Amino acid sequence: MRKNRIYFLCIMFLFISAEKSFSQKRNYKEGFYISLENDTIYGYLKQKHSMYLFFRDADGHKKKFTPSKIKGFDIGGKEYKSCYLKDFELMYFLAVKEKGTISLFQYEDINDHNLNGQYGLIGGIAEGSFRGRVSGYYIKNMNDNTLNSVPSANNLFAKFIKIHFSAINIIVEKVELGEISIDDVEEIVAKYNTDILLE
Repeated sequence: MRKNRIYFLCIMFLFISAEKSFSQKRNYKEGFYISLENDTIYGYLKQKHSMYLFFRDADGHKKKFTPSKIKGFDIGGKEYKSCYLKDFELMYFLAVKEKGTISLFQYEDINDHNLNGQYGLIGGIAEGSFRGRVSGYYIKNMNDNTLNSVPSANNLFAKFIKIHFSAINIIVEKVELGEISIDDVEEIVAKYNTDILLE
């Protein structure tokens, strides 16, 4: 009887361990990361809070990276770059949304930042001001390494578009008429990159 119970417990332990291992592997996706030396390392990856990349090779060996340790990665066909954000004074992994004369990046976990909990009412006011200035989208001109934060507030967004997208009249006209907003930023950048080639 005792042997049967030990046998049963061993089987249950193995089953739970295998299930846990399987669940962990399920969260990883095929991809690669780019080292600071420009080496491309293939394996299985998952990322957390735009701050950590977890890597597992074919043999099960694991590594953990922050944005300062690698240049970027591709996970499940989605590209990320390591970028320094002046708004937060930290490096994060940003999703690459568009590439071209103007490239568009997105800090996907911006909503995790909450000044309200840190500073009470003052934090709530600061939070509102911050959200107006910082949408989580950033653009970079191919001739400049500066990341420019795209504001979300309509008036600030309109000014931003007029400064950075002035070469394409139709985009400026639409923003002046209030026909486009931060919700259209990916389409705006894509149109700019297509139309600028026709100029």
